[in-house]
Amino acid sequence: MAEAIVSITKPAKSTPLSKGPPKDPSLGILQKPKIPHAMYLELLATVRTNLGSVIPVLDVPRLEKPFHSDIDIIIAMSMSALIPLLKQLFPDAESSINGTCCSLAIQGAQVDFISVEHPGMGALFYTNSFSLPMCFLVRGTPFIFTTTGLHLRTSFGTNFVLSQDPVSICAFLGITLEALRAVKIVDQLFALLRSSWLYDSQNILNVSPDEKDMRRELMQAFRTFCEENPATAVVPTEEATISFFERQDAYQAFIAEETKNAEEKALRKEKESNQAAVKKQISAAIAAKGVKGKEVLTMFDAFKAWIASNKGMPYEEWAQTKPNVAETFQKFNP
Repeated sequence: MAEAIVSITKPAKSTPLSKGPPKDPSLGILQKPKIPHAMYLELLATVRTNLGSVIPVLDVPRLEKPFHSDIDIIIAMSMSALIPLLKQLFPDAESSINGTCCSLAIQGAQVDFISVEHPGMGALFYTNSFSLPMCFLVRGTPFIFTTTGLHLRTSFGTNFVLSQDPVSICAFLGITLEALRAVKIVDQLFALLRSSWLYDSQNILNVSPDEKDMRRELMQAFRTFCEENPATAVVPTEEATISFFERQDAYQAFIAEETKNAEEKALRKEKESNQAAVKKQISAAIAAKGVKGKEVLTMFDAFKAWIASNKGMPYEEWAQTKPNVAETFQKFNP
């Protein structure tokens, strides 16, 4: 199977920020100071209360850490609907919009309001920093883990949705959703990941320490954990994976559709190539007659009309027959 391309939400664009000293990768994009865990909980509660029923927030457990660089608020609402509401609630807050995340500076801390399409998967993705190590563990596997589901990379370069059910996905990985939600500290998270067949220490150790997300404190700690706990994952076959999720019929239908699309794309490409080759030859024949400017287009249109009249088919169809352009053009304009 093709190598997986990990799909993790990344910034599409960012509101320009003032230039300053190099950013600390352990801090958020607004570069606000870290806050103690007690303050984190207090501010989290305050923000959620302020949102009230205006912006419903998903229940997403977070790791207990001495300090936090930001506060994540997960919301099942489109960005187009979310942004105006945030502007109303926090009109004077410093902000930065990055794809599906709007970061605001509230009481001196960075609060990330993250938009997700699928509530269940969005909650799973952000539960106790689960997605960050997962994005590296799925490297070299055919799987893609996103806020919309667990996907399987196909040979067509497309993704087949295996499941959007957090319970089933966790079961497939060899862990339980309850165990993941019960995690409190990083050591418990790492131990849970270590119990999954997905865990492959080399997938983490092979990544450059200078890679953006590997510079985060969580991933630095996970790298140390992987050094101390070497193991190799045994990835299930594509057939076993699809069977686990009972998606055989859906997968066959998906592959049939992708095959059809690929064949149609190849046919379109061939037609476009043939037509471009014919056009190039006709343009050369017109240029050889010394025709210039607007007269070139006029003669081209006349040639197309002549083809339709004398060949009994539209010009576009004639161009696909791989004709002798020079001979045909000579007959058009002897």
